[in-house]
Amino acid sequence: MTKGFSRSLDDVMTYKKQALDLLSKDHPHYEEVKTLLLSQINDEIHDWNHTIKDRRPDGSGERTD
Repeated sequence: MTKGFSRSLDDVMTYKKQALDLLSKDHPHYEEVKTLLLSQINDEIHDWNHTIKDRRPDGSGERTD
């Protein structure tokens, strides 16, 4: 069973930029929040990458689920 993925890689990268831009360096837990955010982004990229690779066309040229 293949997990559906509704966000594009561009969406994930835009989210990363916006989230980092909004994160105040004066926040008392800045480093912790930044680390968690980057971990979340890396998980999203990993999931996106494996979803795309796992959906290779079969011999007829159609994708299989």
